[in-house]
Amino acid sequence: MKNRATNARARRGMAAAAGAVLALGSSTVAGATEPSAPTPSATTVVDFADTVAPEGIAFTPDGSMYVTTSGGGEVWKIGADGVATVEAVLAPTVAAGSFGVLDVATDRDGRLYAAVASGVPATAGVWTWMPGGQPERIRGSAGLEFANFIAIAADGSVFVSESFRGQLWRADDWSGELELWSDHPWLKGDGALLGPALPVGANGVAVQDGVVYVANTEEGSILRLPIEADGSAGTPTVWTTDPRLVGIDGITIGPDGVIYAALLGSSQVARIGWDTRITPLASATDGIDYNSDLAFGVGPYERSVYTVNFSVGELFGQTGGAGPAIVRIDGAAPPYTA
Repeated sequence: MKNRATNARARRGMAAAAGAVLALGSSTVAGATEPSAPTPSATTVVDFADTVAPEGIAFTPDGSMYVTTSGGGEVWKIGADGVATVEAVLAPTVAAGSFGVLDVATDRDGRLYAAVASGVPATAGVWTWMPGGQPERIRGSAGLEFANFIAIAADGSVFVSESFRGQLWRADDWSGELELWSDHPWLKGDGALLGPALPVGANGVAVQDGVVYVANTEEGSILRLPIEADGSAGTPTVWTTDPRLVGIDGITIGPDGVIYAALLGSSQVARIGWDTRITPLASATDGIDYNSDLAFGVGPYERSVYTVNFSVGELFGQTGGAGPAIVRIDGAAPPYTA
């Protein structure tokens, strides 16, 4: 069994991991066949060394995979052969008690966006760039304490969750200025899950048909906020809440138009239908280990969802587990036999 406690601080991006050098050659890939399973089937496609803390995942339209390394402060591009190369170094230094790069997102043009919660004024905020280009910080984002999750609407507007403050922020587009969009009390966390030093409220964000959906990690809920004609936030409603959703992290909209969730607190991937029925798709027995984010692939994998093992079981009093990795779940989006 791996000594998870020894490496916990490195994977959480705390002070002991600040400035840590991560070995790019330590990732391996498996499972290169096209998906054909009629029911959800999980395969670990990339394994990372214990010192790597993968947190966010996204695909550009050309099928390229991007993963963030919290604590390492980097965004990696992972090739079809599993080899990782550094796409960007956004947080070379992480302050004590802070994380590094959290979510990564893409828009329809292939532009990359990354949330940095480094605790360092020079790097904290939301950064954007075209692959291979020079990252630039979105105006108005430097003051965010814990920029966590990013979602890009069809019109190019940018939505960002600020988890410690329990807020949603918005910019008209990547070149605009990020401004506070909603500070509703239902977005707040109180530290009940991870302690008062880590109050995680608003977390995963998804946008569809003029509505923003945001997960509240501690409440185990998903809120629904309509986007008004002038771009402002409408009155939020609780779209669903369930004890099984406590510890929810990233969310995304699948090709079937419904919400998929990374349930970090229980190491699961779940499909949440519009009737709010929760369908588990994969769990710890399938290689899931406190997963933080998820994204659907492209091409032959457009109905396969990839999830990232953040592997922070120590925060929940657990040891062991599959470790940092990327797990692909084929047949995640219908049609499949429920």
